[in-house]
Amino acid sequence: SVGVGAVLLSAIELGKKDKVKDFFTGLGSEEIFAGYHHHGESDDPHAECWKRLKSCWQRDLRRDYAIANATKVNLLTPFLEDDLIKEAMGISIKRKITKKEKKIILREIAQNLGLPKKFAWRSKKAAQYGSWFDKAMMKLARRKGYQFKQVYLDNL
Repeated sequence: SVGVGAVLLSAIELGKKDKVKDFFTGLGSEEIFAGYHHHGESDDPHAECWKRLKSCWQRDLRRDYAIANATKVNLLTPFLEDDLIKEAMGISIKRKITKKEKKIILREIAQNLGLPKKFAWRSKKAAQYGSWFDKAMMKLARRKGYQFKQVYLDNL
């Protein structure tokens, strides 16, 4: 999505001002720790994790690595390391998700490592929404007479 890419590009540009060349992403954490909303609605959340993980390259990595290459930075994806994927996908789905919580084991680990509970257990908001990029793109689309953001983007 353009919104996610815009957030990544902005973060890279900010980091480059401080001479940062290596950027860690959380790509893969939603997939291997059952963090998406539809994991909770799925009849087989474990299979859904694998499905989303397999589509990660087409959906996310291709976009993010294109941005990293264009900006000449290194993109690091620790949640997509083979050993971590094998370990995480071997964890019972009951340790990952309930009706109320997602990524349970990841949140517990974060808290055990010292992250305050209010941060470890806060609700996740997708980067493009939490950063307001999505809203800004919708405003631009409407100013140009488009009802839908995607139609506007397709016509740029």
